[in-house]
Amino acid sequence: HLRLDRAVKLRGSTTAFQIYKYRLGGAHEPHMDFFSDEEIKIYNDNLGNRNGIAMIFIRPTKRGGGFAMPRLGIYIAPSPGTMLVWHNVDIHGRNSEDSVHGGCPVYMGTKLIAITEYNALLQNDVCVKD
Repeated sequence: HLRLDRAVKLRGSTTAFQIYKYRLGGAHEPHMDFFSDEEIKIYNDNLGNRNGIAMIFIRPTKRGGGFAMPRLGIYIAPSPGTMLVWHNVDIHGRNSEDSVHGGCPVYMGTKLIAITEYNALLQNDVCVKD
């Protein structure tokens, strides 16, 4: 993860890579990855919010299967080795609804991606509360 951390300019990826495989018709509905204040307290092991996500396309599809951020008008077609990085919070640490994203349906072939996340309390500019 150290090379990836340097590339995305974030510290301490908190999860091992999660590998996802999407077959014909496979998609991931638009969603947001940040936590509410309540979710942080309940689920998060004191790591803070999910500041950022890094995703790498491992296998292309023959048709479909791209990544979209509809509020920002972004669509990226799957291409092996392409890495996408997005932030789930703004520069003040507030949840950003512009980070809504999803995986478009696969129409031909199989899509394979790897994802890891970066949490707030592992970044340089955040002080841990007692």
